Amino acid sequence: MSAWLSSLSEADKQALLDPLLAGIDPRAWRPNPGPQAAVVASKATETLFGGAAGGGKSSLLVNLARKYHSALIVRRTYPQLEDSVIPECKKWYGDPKAYNSSKHVWTIRAGHETHRIRLGHMERDDDCYQYQGAEFDFLGIDELTQLNRLPYEYLISRLRTTRRGHACRIVATSNPGGTGHAWVRERWAAWLDERHPRPAQPGELRWYARDAEGREVEVDAGHPDAMSRTFIPAKLSDNPYL
Repeated sequence: MSAWLSSLSEADKQALLDPLLAGIDPRAWRPNPGPQAAVVASKATETLFGGAAGGGKSSLLVNLARKYHSALIVRRTYPQLEDSVIPECKKWYGDPKAYNSSKHVWTIRAGHETHRIRLGHMERDDDCYQYQGAEFDFLGIDELTQLNRLPYEYLISRLRTTRRGHACRIVATSNPGGTGHAWVRERWAAWLDERHPRPAQPGELRWYARDAEGREVEVDAGHPDAMSRTFIPAKLSDNPYL
């Protein structure tokens, strides 16, 4: 059989493949087993996914975003969007007519629903205020340690929905280093700081809220203002395509 196949021309091989591939959605995406799948399945409102380059982080954000009704994916600069996020969008979203390049918005139909995915960048801290009044049910932050704390915490205030029973999510990816390394390590200290008095396991949920003095503290899951958080590490070896 293999000898016969190798003797065929490329055109004949394609003619054999076409009926087999008919009806298969080329945009169908499945998370890699392990960390990518763990992020998809997590019930945390706020997830940090990272630790190494090449762990499939941009692909994960792009494909998670299209499952939500109003999503925002952010990188620090527009050239970084061009280098990583936009190519992933073109790869997985398909129809280039669905992209408004002047507004950096993808509009995708899913059954009877319309999903809008906005691409943004925040080179300066106060660029976050361009989203004042906006509402998103999914926020994807690619390379969080390149941002300072202010724009990230401001974006969290934009995470909301009027859809009953619909859970909003924020997923941030990261590699070590960058201008925001210290505050990101502090925010996820239970997972990242070996000196933490009550360390958390990868994927474990913890809940946080602000106290009367405005300081963020760990609280019980039943706290009325609690937001769940987790960290899931990523490694190059987790990505079978690299």
